[in-house]
Amino acid sequence: MATTALVDRDLDIGRKILGVLDLAGITVNVAFWAHVPQISEWQLFIATPLVDAKGPRLAYEQVLRVLKDAGMESQLPWRRIFLRSPKDPVLRSLENRRSEGGSIEIMESENLPSVLFLTLRYNV
Repeated sequence: MATTALVDRDLDIGRKILGVLDLAGITVNVAFWAHVPQISEWQLFIATPLVDAKGPRLAYEQVLRVLKDAGMESQLPWRRIFLRSPKDPVLRSLENRRSEGGSIEIMESENLPSVLFLTLRYNV
């Protein structure tokens, strides 16, 4: 199976997004890029307690407002950003497989065999 490469630009944008969210006081438990082969695109998944506290719609509104205020709206189409609860079972299984030392790791998910994960960051 051929996979579209995750380019440095996307990695840099992901890091900038996490930095902006951190400065805004939005907690991120885990963030990673996942390749979705059906649309041949990498998407940024962000697990934040905001989803549990405010619900998905309000969490998206707050996160996208923060990113827009930081001038990030032209950096990455919003359709490529997915917010999830830190309690999400797929994310929990990913966290259990986390490598030591916070290194970048690429793996296939047992729960989603057609998705490749690239871990960017964990908060412990």
